[in-house]
Amino acid sequence: MSRADTEQFTTADGQALDWLIRLREAPGNAQVRDDHLCWLQADPAHAAAWQGACATWQMLGLTRAAPTRPSPRRPARSIGLGAMALAAAVVMALILGPDLWMRIEADHRTGTAETRVILLDDGSRLTLDAGSAVQLQFSAGRRDVRLLRGAAFFEVAPDPARPFTVRNGGLSATALGTAFEVAEAGGATAVAVTEGVVAIVGADDANLPDPLQGGDWARLGPDGQIEQGEGDPAMFGGWRSGLLVVEDRPVAEVADALERHTGGRTVILGGASSRHVTGYFDLSNPEAALLTLADSLDLRLRQVGSVRVLSVR
Repeated sequence: MSRADTEQFTTADGQALDWLIRLREAPGNAQVRDDHLCWLQADPAHAAAWQGACATWQMLGLTRAAPTRPSPRRPARSIGLGAMALAAAVVMALILGPDLWMRIEADHRTGTAETRVILLDDGSRLTLDAGSAVQLQFSAGRRDVRLLRGAAFFEVAPDPARPFTVRNGGLSATALGTAFEVAEAGGATAVAVTEGVVAIVGADDANLPDPLQGGDWARLGPDGQIEQGEGDPAMFGGWRSGLLVVEDRPVAEVADALERHTGGRTVILGGASSRHVTGYFDLSNPEAALLTLADSLDLRLRQVGSVRVLSVR
């Protein structure tokens, strides 16, 4: 079982909602069902929390379809249920945090410091960085992937009749038999091609002048602007071998990438956010890498619980 599947929550309510998601992700997994039964029997509070979680789930329409038309009777109760559903959604978000909906949508995901290689149904190979998630939408005519969070490296099986497209934010990358990385961090989306050809489309369906080839990269920044450049294709997706390689990237993007390996949260204050980073960072010791990042930019790094704060000295 992956680290993403063994996330721990401190309350019975949080654990119950986590079990709902795990059972949804692996409906035919006997081990998951047995583990869930053991959890239910371990504490009376677990059974009560489970009943409440199932009721909340149904209220949000996640386990059964909503009625096709509202009942003409008791409109006040219908309004009340709508308000209750909204409140339930807020409670779920507070218990499980912003990862809840990502976990529901994801077909594949990884936990902190975990990477995973996945062979897709079409023969393509997907490698997920730590703390990353994707959603797949394959059909007879297309192969669409949404990068929900983090970074992924794709080795695409050729199939001209079914374009392979990866989307994140306002950027999409379409390839026909190639290898490339897509990563999101600090509000930016980047595509880097190791071999083959990838066509990039940005905001408002604006194509870049030329498709990216091996050694090319493109980045859509938080400001909506697309920049292009060239690099060493051997360094693209370096996290697959435990090395994060960055060149002139905003500190927020690098901190986000390291955060997927350290866990917790990293907050960047004041003028620290304007600094740019170039360097190599060893992901086998991400905490030390974060300290190296701070020292290289003459920033102060403080730890407040699970939150790390980077600020100007």
